[in-house]
Amino acid sequence: MASQLLVMIGITAFALGYISLLLYIHLDSQQTPRKHITGILIELWVIFALIFTIFTLTSQQLGTVSQSSIANELAGQLAHFRALPAGRQMLCGAALLLALGLFAHLFWSLRRAVHSDQ
Repeated sequence: MASQLLVMIGITAFALGYISLLLYIHLDSQQTPRKHITGILIELWVIFALIFTIFTLTSQQLGTVSQSSIANELAGQLAHFRALPAGRQMLCGAALLLALGLFAHLFWSLRRAVHSDQ
């Protein structure tokens, strides 16, 4: 489990690094101030770190379900979720909604930053 987590962190960091480079190039070509670019990139990394942490903690609550297909795995996760006490169900649901809200905020911020000078 720990090695899988490290692999996922490595893949995510590589992808975020690539996205950060592309975003920097794009914003720099629009003559966006470097302070603004730096703030956007920091926000990108912090939000993804928060989302990754939320998913990791939620996954620890639900446990690991390994099935032959995605549908069976989702059904297993749902069964694990239903087996949790009501308080933990609410906590997991709130965490997933928070992650969704962070994604929405990130996309809104990036859209606003990319299209602000056009």
